Amino acid sequence: MQETILYTRESPLSQNLCQAFEKKQLKVLSIPLIKTVALSFTVPQQTYDWLLFTSSNAVNYFFPSKMTDVKAAVIGEKTKIAAQQAGYEIGFQSYEGDGDSFVNEWLAFTQEHKTPSGRPLQVLFPRSKIASSKIISKLANAGIEVTDLSVYDTVFPPEQEGVLLQAINTCSFTYAVFASPSAWHHFYHVFEKSNFRTNQKYFFSKIKILSIGPVTSRAILEKGCKVTLESRVYTMDALIEKFLEER
Repeated sequence: MQETILYTRESPLSQNLCQAFEKKQLKVLSIPLIKTVALSFTVPQQTYDWLLFTSSNAVNYFFPSKMTDVKAAVIGEKTKIAAQQAGYEIGFQSYEGDGDSFVNEWLAFTQEHKTPSGRPLQVLFPRSKIASSKIISKLANAGIEVTDLSVYDTVFPPEQEGVLLQAINTCSFTYAVFASPSAWHHFYHVFEKSNFRTNQKYFFSKIKILSIGPVTSRAILEKGCKVTLESRVYTMDALIEKFLEER
């Protein structure tokens, strides 16, 4: 019997990964559980030394704000490419996918956290409305002045609720992949309306959960569910490739 993987991300799978699934005789059930929407914002008029981008979405929703003369610090290759395409100079890139590692590496890179004149570094941080404030707190504790700017939000696409509910009720997938705590929370919210809501242990014994990284895994574990596979490199491509290698 052909197994099915529930893919919950907004962006589609690459052609290479689709072909890899076909070779493994895996069917993909795509039900996006995240939708990004733009927020209106105004950039405070002041001098900034750095822009911090932790996702390509942050770059895309912040652009075309005209600040290409400010150096950008980014997480990962996709964010770097998006920032370069928007015309930003990459002054620092972290290859770790979590915010804590990113901040630690960047703080070490900037060393004194001040300008040559002795002024504290001024950082503009465009981000998701629901993103964790840990990065801001950590930077502030290091003496850096951070301007927090929400440029987009992530919401649950309401048109997907019925589709997902049917998939859960009919146990239509063997694997489920989650790339953010938000995607997991949206999935679990619908699960609580399903026929299995009073028998969680049975339902989750029938599926295997794949997580993009430790932050998402923590959200899953908090609901008493097991993570079968967690990616060491926090990208969707790396997670899927690892899954296909180990399957």
